[in-house]
Parts: sequence; structure tokens; C-alpha cells
Amino acid sequence: MNTPRITSRIGSLLQRFGRIDRRAFTLVELLVVIAIIGILVTLLLPAVNAAREAARRAQCLNNLKQIGIAMHTYHSAVQQFPPGWTEDNNLDIGSRSNNFAWGAHLLPYIEESGINDALNFNLQSTAGTPGGAQDNIDVIGIPITLYRCPSDDGPPTASIGGYPGFYPAIPALAVSNYVGSGLICLPCFTGYLPDRRPNVLTERCVFGGNPFGQTITEHHGMLYRNSETAVKHVIDGTTHTLLAGERVFGDLTDPGTGETRMAQAYWATVPGLSSNQLACFSGLMVATKNFHQQRNAPMVNGHVYGYSSRHPGGALMLWADGSARFFEENIDEVTSEYLIRKDDQQIYEL
Repeated sequence: MNTPRITSRIGSLLQRFGRIDRRAFTLVELLVVIAIIGILVTLLLPAVNAAREAARRAQCLNNLKQIGIAMHTYHSAVQQFPPGWTEDNNLDIGSRSNNFAWGAHLLPYIEESGINDALNFNLQSTAGTPGGAQDNIDVIGIPITLYRCPSDDGPPTASIGGYPGFYPAIPALAVSNYVGSGLICLPCFTGYLPDRRPNVLTERCVFGGNPFGQTITEHHGMLYRNSETAVKHVIDGTTHTLLAGERVFGDLTDPGTGETRMAQAYWATVPGLSSNQLACFSGLMVATKNFHQQRNAPMVNGHVYGYSSRHPGGALMLWADGSARFFEENIDEVTSEYLIRKDDQQIYEL
């Protein structure tokens, strides 16, 4: 076989049908292509992120709807909504039991009977020794997906250092992103009990049977200490009253004071007894508005102890009728408070 002749023949044929262009990309052309790809990625990323946030927000909305169904199933069984948190009236504040929040009381109604059965509601929520035979202190560290907003991608649990005389060291306390709608008053913080004697028009704090002498805020919210709120108590109507909402877990700056504080909530309880001089709104699954008139910021996306979220523009809220919808962050303070109060006969629409 004459290889050179065959090669020459092929070359002649190629020249007949067209010129062979062996020119490669220049550096400038390559850079242009890379720049175009970069621009396309830059344009697409916000759309991708927006789609992902929309999916997370939809999941969060579904979480609140499931919580709403559980709330009303509980109401059907017990003829009232679950208490904001439970606590006995032992005059020795440090010995009170049991301090479980509404998230724990809903366990049988959110298909978490296993966790519910592992808890001993007759003891303090932090009772037991870490690593023991499924003591309360271990069970309260079990994360529950329903109580987490997908947009809040923080750790599922928090480690709590011990505070002698108030609460023990807790290796893990499971985080929640949902808090009940309530207005916290002075007795919740100090452990004093309201004086509910007949014909006493102004509630006063009572400690050891003696009036403390300070006027306190009446409970107008849905969930609070040992609350027994039923639908019949919602004078403003269940479609006009908040039942629960979101709260981020992490640092938030209070626009009213410029202070940065830790916003938090846990589904089961707080580290120690709420009324043992602990700020019951700090970590508790109940929102507060103003505490001793020190906080004047809006409840949404700004108020550390109120409602907040990682969703742009506001937070998702659960209403007392079981529906859930978005609560914009620019709502004014007065409106937000009236939506929390269940019986002030001030009807507000969003």
C-alpha cells in the first residue's frame, strides 16, 4: 500500500470540498464565554434561591397547619387548648413542677407518642441524670422536625450550662421555631401568683399569701402559665386572634433599643422553672410583647421575645381557627397587640 499517495489523494479531496480551518479559540474569546456564563449564573442564582425559599416557606406553613390541627384535636379531647406551660403553685418557687411547655403537651397529637410516653410529667422537665435510663433530661433533647422551620438552619439542639440553684447542666435541649401567642406578666417572671379573690378588680401579685402590692397585667393572650383557654373564651373570634407563630433561634437586634439578644425557644421546656426568677419568655414557647414596658419594638422580625423568622418580609402565623398565613413585618405595634389579645373586642384585619 502506497501510504503517501493515499494521504495526498485525501488532502486533494478535502481541498475540493472546502478548506480545513484548524484555528482554535483565542484567549479573548475564551474570556468572553466565561464572562457570559458568569452573568447567566448570577442571573439564575436569585431565582434558584427564591424557589428554594418558597419551598421552605411552604414547608413552614404546613408545619403550622399541622400544629393547628393538633391544637384543635387537643381541644376536642380536653375542651381547651394546651397550657402555655404547666407549673404548680408551690410557695417554694425552686421546687415547683413540672414546667412542660405546650409543645410537650401536644406530643400525642403530632404522632410523637413514643417521646410522650418517655416523659414523666409528674416530675420537673429537667429531672434525671444525663445518660440515664431515658430520664426527662435526656428526652427533652430529642429534636422534632415539625417544630423546626426549614429556613432556620441552625443546630437542632442547644447545650445549656448549669446555674446552681436554678437549673442543672443540660447536654442537649431541642430547639423549636414556634411559640404560642400570649402576653407575659410579672408573676410569670418572679413566681408571684395573681390575687384572684372575688370582688378584687385590680389583680395584684401574691407571694406566701401576702399581697405583693404591684398591679400586674391580666392574661389576654391564648397561651400562658397554666392557661385553660377554650374557643368560648375567644371573644374577638378565632379568625381575628393569633394562636402561635414563628421565632428564630439565634441573635436578633432589638430595633427599639439597639441591643442584641439571644432569641430562642425549645419545644419541651426551658432550662429551669420559668417562675424561679428566670425570664420565662427567654426560651419558652410563648411570645411576649412588652415586659415591664422595656420593649417597644414590633412583634415581627425585630422583637427578640416575640415573633420573628428567617423568611424575608415577615413571619408565618397560626390563627386560633387553625389557619396559617403570612404576617408582614411592617405591621404596627398596636395592631399586633390587638391580634394577640383574644377578648378586647378590638377586631383587626391584616
